[in-house]
Parts: sequence; structure tokens; C-alpha cells
Amino acid sequence: MLLSLVLPGAGEWAMGRRTAAKIFFGAELTLWLGYLASKQYTHVLLNDLKSFAAVHAGVNTAGKPDQYWIDVGTAGSLEDFNNRRLNDRDLAGMYPEGQGFEWQWDSEAHRVEYVKRRFRRLDWKRTSTILLGGIVLNHIVSAVDVIRLIRKEKAAAASRRKSLLRFQYAATPEQGETLQLRLTVGL
Repeated sequence: MLLSLVLPGAGEWAMGRRTAAKIFFGAELTLWLGYLASKQYTHVLLNDLKSFAAVHAGVNTAGKPDQYWIDVGTAGSLEDFNNRRLNDRDLAGMYPEGQGFEWQWDSEAHRVEYVKRRFRRLDWKRTSTILLGGIVLNHIVSAVDVIRLIRKEKAAAASRRKSLLRFQYAATPEQGETLQLRLTVGL
């Protein structure tokens, strides 16, 4: 069971269940490749997002917190954003002017496109999380499968070891009536 928790399919392989092992190995490989590819693509989309904001909003991309990239899409400029925060009495959420946080979108269409791209990146980030959950689930299902196989083998072995006493009655014209008593002792 521990083998399957570490590497799904390893427990099945050790028990001689090659087909099940190959299915778990294949699922593990596919899930890991999908996870790594989606993480890489999420990184590519973030770089694309930053470049898009630099070109169309004049953003300085160096050293910005994650929240900044969300806020850039919510207002046409830093001034509009800070005015909204001021109206909401959220002084802590404002960005200082003249310290590299400025932005000014060249069009509303580009700002909307930026928001769409940010949401597409979030979708891929969620996909990465779902695939990671699939990896964990594959490990658990493989371990449970090994437990099931172990119990099945133990039950089969126990039934082979049982002592049996059988009576059999047969009547044939050639042999007449016969009564057989069989005793099987399992060790």
C-alpha cells in the first residue's frame, strides 16, 4: 500500500496486477505533464499580461506586488484608482504617486482586454490546482485499490484453508446407490 501512496501503480505492479499498474502509471504521468505544462503556461500568461500593461498603460513592471496587477485593470489610471480608494476611505489601498506605480490606459478596450487576459491566466492557475488534486486523488485511489486487492487475496487464501466435510449421494444403474464422505483439511 505504501508503494502506491508514493507512486501510484507500484503496489499493483508488486502484486502482479500489471494492467492496473499501467493505468495508474499512465494517469500519474499524464497528470504531472498536465500540471507542469499548465504551471508553465500560467507563467507565460503572467509575462504576457505584464508586457501588455507596459505597452498599453505605461506600467513599470519591476517589483510590483500581485495585488497591483489586479488593480491596474480596475481603473483607467492611477489617479482614477486612488480617487476611488479615497472615496471609499481606503487610504491603505492607495498607491503613492511618483514612485513607479503610475499607469494610464491608452483605451478602454485595451483595459478590458487586459482584464480578460488576467482572467484567462486565473483559469489556467485553477487548472493547475485541479490537476494537482488529481495527482493526490490518483495516489489515494491506487492505495485503496491495493488494500482491496490484499483483502481479496486474504479472503481467497482463507477460503482455500477451510476444512470441509462433504456428503455426496449418487444413484446410478451401474453402481447402484453410493454415499461418499469427503473430509478436506486446510492447513
